Amino acid sequence: MEWEYAICLFTQTHCASRGLRGTTIAAYTAALKQFHEYLCHHHDGLPPGRVSPRVALEYVVHLREERGNGDSAINRTVTILKNFYRALVAMAHLEQADNPLAHFPKMKAPARKLPTVLSADEVQRLLEASPTDTILGLRDRAILTLLYGTGIRASECATLREEHVDLSER
Repeated sequence: MEWEYAICLFTQTHCASRGLRGTTIAAYTAALKQFHEYLCHHHDGLPPGRVSPRVALEYVVHLREERGNGDSAINRTVTILKNFYRALVAMAHLEQADNPLAHFPKMKAPARKLPTVLSADEVQRLLEASPTDTILGLRDRAILTLLYGTGIRASECATLREEHVDLSER
Protein backbone atom coordinates (compact mmCIF):
# COMPACT_ATOMS: atom_id res chain seq x y z
CA MET A 1 0.00 0.00 0.00
CA GLU A 2 1.32 3.43 -0.94
CA TRP A 3 1.58 6.24 1.59
CA GLU A 4 -0.74 8.66 -0.22
CA TYR A 5 -3.46 6.03 -0.39
CA ALA A 6 -2.98 4.99 3.24
CA ILE A 7 -3.09 8.60 4.49
CA CYS A 8 -6.18 9.34 2.39
CA LEU A 9 -7.87 6.14 3.61
CA PHE A 10 -7.08 6.98 7.24
CA THR A 11 -8.20 10.61 7.10
CA GLN A 12 -11.26 10.23 4.88
CA THR A 13 -12.53 6.97 6.32
CA HIS A 14 -11.36 6.55 9.88
CA CYS A 15 -11.00 10.18 11.00
CA ALA A 16 -14.10 11.42 9.20
CA SER A 17 -16.25 8.59 10.60
CA ARG A 18 -15.12 9.56 14.11
CA GLY A 19 -16.33 13.11 13.46
CA LEU A 20 -12.95 14.76 13.86
CA ARG A 21 -12.72 18.46 12.96
CA GLY A 22 -11.08 19.56 9.74
CA THR A 23 -8.22 21.16 11.63
CA THR A 24 -7.51 17.90 13.47
CA ILE A 25 -7.58 15.92 10.24
CA ALA A 26 -5.22 18.45 8.64
CA ALA A 27 -2.82 18.10 11.58
CA TYR A 28 -2.94 14.29 11.30
CA THR A 29 -2.29 14.52 7.56
CA ALA A 30 0.67 16.86 8.05
CA ALA A 31 2.23 14.59 10.71
CA LEU A 32 1.85 11.50 8.52
CA LYS A 33 3.32 13.30 5.50
CA GLN A 34 6.30 14.38 7.62
CA PHE A 35 6.83 10.76 8.65
CA HIS A 36 6.62 9.71 5.02
CA GLU A 37 9.19 12.37 4.04
CA TYR A 38 11.51 11.11 6.76
CA LEU A 39 11.16 7.58 5.39
CA CYS A 40 11.91 8.79 1.86
CA HIS A 41 15.12 10.51 2.99
CA HIS A 42 16.37 7.92 5.48
CA HIS A 43 14.82 4.56 4.55
CA ASP A 44 14.29 4.55 0.77
CA GLY A 45 10.60 5.39 1.12
CA LEU A 46 9.44 2.34 3.04
CA PRO A 47 5.71 1.70 2.50
CA PRO A 48 3.47 1.80 5.60
CA GLY A 49 3.39 -2.00 5.95
CA ARG A 50 7.19 -2.34 5.97
CA VAL A 51 7.95 0.13 8.78
CA SER A 52 9.52 -1.59 11.79
CA PRO A 53 9.41 -0.56 15.46
CA ARG A 54 13.10 0.32 15.16
CA VAL A 55 12.40 2.74 12.29
CA ALA A 56 9.57 4.34 14.30
CA LEU A 57 11.91 4.77 17.27
CA GLU A 58 14.59 6.28 14.99
CA TYR A 59 11.98 8.78 13.83
CA VAL A 60 11.22 9.80 17.42
CA VAL A 61 14.95 10.32 18.01
CA HIS A 62 15.10 12.35 14.78
CA LEU A 63 12.24 14.55 15.96
CA ARG A 64 13.93 15.23 19.30
CA GLU A 65 17.56 15.56 18.27
CA GLU A 66 17.49 16.92 14.73
CA ARG A 67 14.25 18.86 14.69
CA GLY A 68 14.35 19.95 18.33
CA ASN A 69 10.78 18.89 19.09
CA GLY A 70 9.70 18.90 22.72
CA ASP A 71 7.82 16.27 24.68
CA SER A 72 4.35 17.53 23.71
CA ALA A 73 5.07 17.55 19.98
CA ILE A 74 6.65 14.10 20.12
CA ASN A 75 3.75 12.68 22.15
CA ARG A 76 1.30 14.13 19.64
CA THR A 77 3.20 12.59 16.70
CA VAL A 78 3.47 9.17 18.38
CA THR A 79 -0.25 9.24 19.16
CA ILE A 80 -1.06 10.07 15.54
CA LEU A 81 1.18 7.24 14.28
CA LYS A 82 -0.36 4.78 16.75
CA ASN A 83 -3.88 5.79 15.65
CA PHE A 84 -2.87 5.53 11.99
CA TYR A 85 -1.49 2.01 12.32
CA ARG A 86 -4.32 0.90 14.61
CA ALA A 87 -6.81 2.08 11.97
CA LEU A 88 -4.97 0.25 9.16
CA VAL A 89 -5.21 -2.95 11.22
CA ALA A 90 -8.90 -2.33 11.99
CA MET A 91 -9.65 -1.74 8.28
CA ALA A 92 -7.81 -5.03 7.42
CA HIS A 93 -5.10 -3.28 5.39
CA LEU A 94 -2.41 -4.45 7.78
CA GLU A 95 -1.95 -7.48 9.99
CA GLN A 96 -1.70 -6.85 13.73
CA ALA A 97 1.74 -8.50 13.70
CA ASP A 98 2.91 -5.91 11.14
CA ASN A 99 1.85 -2.91 13.26
CA PRO A 100 5.18 -1.25 14.16
CA LEU A 101 3.64 0.75 16.98
CA ALA A 102 1.57 -2.05 18.56
CA HIS A 103 4.01 -2.44 21.46
CA PHE A 104 5.61 0.96 21.24
CA PRO A 105 6.43 2.29 24.71
CA LYS A 106 4.23 4.97 26.16
CA MET A 107 5.86 8.36 26.11
CA LYS A 108 6.31 10.10 29.44
CA ALA A 109 3.77 12.91 29.70
CA PRO A 110 5.36 16.35 29.80
CA ALA A 111 5.16 18.28 33.03
CA ARG A 112 2.13 20.52 33.02
CA LYS A 113 2.78 24.21 33.36
CA LEU A 114 0.68 26.32 35.67
CA PRO A 115 -1.26 28.99 33.80
CA THR A 116 -0.04 32.56 33.97
CA VAL A 117 -2.63 34.78 35.59
CA LEU A 118 -2.84 38.51 34.95
CA SER A 119 -3.06 40.86 37.87
CA ALA A 120 -6.20 42.97 38.29
CA ASP A 121 -4.23 46.01 37.10
CA GLU A 122 -3.03 44.18 33.99
CA VAL A 123 -6.58 43.07 33.16
CA GLN A 124 -7.83 46.62 33.60
CA ARG A 125 -5.10 48.01 31.28
CA LEU A 126 -5.85 45.32 28.70
CA LEU A 127 -9.55 46.15 28.67
CA GLU A 128 -8.91 49.89 28.56
CA ALA A 129 -6.68 49.42 25.50
CA SER A 130 -9.85 48.91 23.43
CA PRO A 131 -11.55 52.21 22.60
CA THR A 132 -15.20 52.50 23.60
CA ASP A 133 -16.11 55.15 21.04
CA THR A 134 -16.20 52.71 18.09
CA ILE A 135 -18.19 49.56 17.38
CA LEU A 136 -15.00 47.55 16.80
CA GLY A 137 -13.53 48.80 20.07
CA LEU A 138 -16.65 47.78 21.97
CA ARG A 139 -16.62 44.41 20.23
CA ASP A 140 -12.94 43.87 21.10
CA ARG A 141 -13.55 44.79 24.74
CA ALA A 142 -16.50 42.39 24.91
CA ILE A 143 -14.41 39.58 23.41
CA LEU A 144 -11.52 40.20 25.81
CA THR A 145 -13.92 40.29 28.76
CA LEU A 146 -15.55 37.04 27.64
CA LEU A 147 -12.23 35.27 27.08
CA TYR A 148 -10.71 36.33 30.38
CA GLY A 149 -13.87 36.01 32.44
CA THR A 150 -14.84 32.53 31.26
CA GLY A 151 -11.54 30.97 30.22
CA ILE A 152 -13.01 29.64 26.96
CA ARG A 153 -10.69 28.97 24.04
CA ALA A 154 -10.36 31.44 21.17
CA SER A 155 -11.87 28.83 18.80
CA GLU A 156 -14.89 28.48 21.13
CA CYS A 157 -15.29 32.25 21.19
CA ALA A 158 -15.06 32.42 17.39
CA THR A 159 -17.88 29.89 16.97
CA LEU A 160 -20.09 31.35 19.70
CA ARG A 161 -23.53 32.40 18.45
CA GLU A 162 -26.29 34.43 20.06
CA GLU A 163 -28.46 31.34 20.53
CA HIS A 164 -25.65 29.75 22.60
CA VAL A 165 -25.98 32.46 25.26
CA ASP A 166 -28.67 32.37 27.93
CA LEU A 167 -28.49 35.76 29.64
CA SER A 168 -31.38 34.99 32.02
CA GLU A 169 -29.46 32.00 33.44
CA ARG A 170 -26.16 33.93 33.26
